[in-house]
This record gives sequence, structure tokens and C-alpha cells, in this order.
Amino acid sequence: LPKFWESVGRDSGRPNLNTRLQARTLRRIKHMVGYPTDTSELIKQDGDGIVLTDYTHYALGTVRTAEEYFNFTRIDVINQQCKHMQWCTKGELE
Repeated sequence: LPKFWESVGRDSGRPNLNTRLQARTLRRIKHMVGYPTDTSELIKQDGDGIVLTDYTHYALGTVRTAEEYFNFTRIDVINQQCKHMQWCTKGELE
């Protein structure tokens, strides 16, 4: 997943601003989308169980499965890669 908010500390002149919050936020998102490095067991084992709070309430939804989403967006959570998406660069689905 792309890294968000990386310029917050730099722009404010406070390097490391929100670093702990960023790490927990990324861990929650990675858990939601199925990264094998961020299973609920590993998160709890590392003492970060708080990131699982209300997880089911704010989960991905039921319109499509995670697998369908990853196939469409060409995101590979196992190898941590985002492959080229023709539909994204050319605006064409086929």
C-alpha cells in the first residue's frame, strides 16, 4: 500500500510527527486488506491490539471480495507489489 502523510513532519518542521499513529494506521489498513505480515494474531502478539478496535464495523464491505478487488487493481499483498493497470493509465477497462 502507498504510504500516506509522509510529508506531515517535514512540512511542519517536526520530523517524526505522528510516527506511532502512522505505523498503527498502516498496520490496521494492511490487516484489513490481508497482508500476511499483519494478521490479527501477529498484531495482538506485538501489543498493538488496539488497531483492531471496531474492525468489523469499518471493514471493507460486502460489494466484492478482497480477491476480486485485488484482481481488478492488480495489487499483490503477498509480494507487496502493485502491477501496471492499463485501465488506470489509459482510462479504458478493456
